[in-house]
This record gives sequence, structure tokens and C-alpha cells, in this order.
Amino acid sequence: MTYLTREQVIDLYNNGKNLANKNLDGLDLSDLDLSGADIRRAQLLSTNLERSNLSGANLFGSNVTMARLKDINLREADLAYAAFNRSDLRRANISKASLYNSSFEDATLISASLMDSDLNSANFAKATNQNTRPIKGIKQLAMIIKIIAILKTMG
Repeated sequence: MTYLTREQVIDLYNNGKNLANKNLDGLDLSDLDLSGADIRRAQLLSTNLERSNLSGANLFGSNVTMARLKDINLREADLAYAAFNRSDLRRANISKASLYNSSFEDATLISASLMDSDLNSANFAKATNQNTRPIKGIKQLAMIIKIIAILKTMG
């Protein structure tokens, strides 16, 4: 994996939006517009993306562990198989996103919006949505969504 600077990330984004398989660990990428970026299988360990726009971005299989993601826009992003463990997603817009088989273990999701997102097989173990209150019912909700999908295919 290639290590990059903030300036190199901006250049790559401006020249095709391809940040796939890049190492962005620890970078300050706050307040950037990376909408529609290809960030598949990238490393973003402890990266600061606060207030950044990643709407429509593809983060499939990325490691976004311990990242600072307050006020981030992930609307309609592909977050399938991505890890957001121990990340701070306060006030994040994660609406209409694919969270299939993603992990938000021990993440902070206070005031985050997950409206109309695909939560199938997503892991929210120990995640919090109000101060220190764990998110409840996520596994049950994912199971209900799966049952509805099966029923739709039957008739």
C-alpha cells in the first residue's frame, strides 16, 4: 500500500477520484469534497475526515477504524464489508448507504442518520447512539429486513 499526503489525495481525487488500495492512515482529510471517490480496500486508520463529503463514495472493504468522522456525509455510499470500529460518527449522514456486512463495533453514532440504509449483516456491537447507551434492536431490524426481502421474492 502506498502512503500519501493530503495534497496527493486531493490530486488523485481531482484526476479520476481513484484512491482504491491506498494507505491514508492518520491523515487530516477534514473538510474535503471526496464525493463519488473510489476508496475501495483503503486503509484509513485514525484518519480525520470530519465535515468531509463522501456522498456516493465507494469504501467497500476499507478499514476506517478509530477514525474521526464527525459530521461526515456518507449518503448513498457503499460501505459494504468496511470496518468503522471505534470510530466517531457523531452527526454523520449515512442515509441510503449500503452497510452490508460492515462493522461499527464500539463506534459512536450519536445523532447519526442511518435512514433508508441497507443494514443487512451489519455489526453494531457495543456501538452507542446516545451518550453511553448501546444501540439496541439493530440485529433484530436487520433480520426483519432480510425476512421482508425473502417474502418479496416469494410473491
